[in-house]
Order: sequence, then C-alpha cells, then structure tokens
Amino acid sequence: MNLEIIYCHVLSAFPSDANLSKIAVVLIGVVVGFLSGLLGKDGSAISTPALQIFAGLPPFVALASPLPATLPTAISASVAYSKEKLINKRVVFFSVLFGTPSTIIVFLLSH
Repeated sequence: MNLEIIYCHVLSAFPSDANLSKIAVVLIGVVVGFLSGLLGKDGSAISTPALQIFAGLPPFVALASPLPATLPTAISASVAYSKEKLINKRVVFFSVLFGTPSTIIVFLLSH
C-alpha cells in the first residue's frame, strides 16, 4: 500500500481547518516511533489513545492508523527470529489453533 494513500486517508478524517491536528498526528507519530524503537514494543497502545485525545481523531480511524505498519514489522520480526531459530513452534501452533477460530467467532458475533 502506498504511504501517500495512507497519509491522505488519515488526514481526510480531519475537518478542513484542523491544521493543528495534522501537526499533532505527525508529532505523535514521531514520539511513538521513537519510543517503539527505543523500547522494542509496538506503538499501537500509545498511538491509538494519543490520536484520539490530542489529535481528535474518531476512534475507528485512531485504531486503524497503526495497522499498515504492523504487518511489515511482524513479517520482518518473524523472518529475523526464524533465522536465529528463536521461534517456539508449540506456542505458534496453539496460538493459531485457538486464536484464529476465536477471532472469526468474535467477528461473526459482533455483526
């Protein structure tokens, strides 16, 4: 997915006079990116509420904003851990066994 499209999609959630909110989104992204790299933790737990509180984004947009970065990060981490043989296959097996059906069931129940 093109980053310009993502950026435009996120910014389209703002009212046209919300330049301060656009600056807040960029600052939140910089701070969360720095903290994520420094601490080695996904920034979604920080960015989602920060986007709602400080940038005034609707909850759905704030929740979805970090998702485009999550997939490539997870794939690259999986490749790195796999090369070092650090993946616990038993944990992966049970996560897929129970996590996938649970996700599908909750999705169906929520509609």
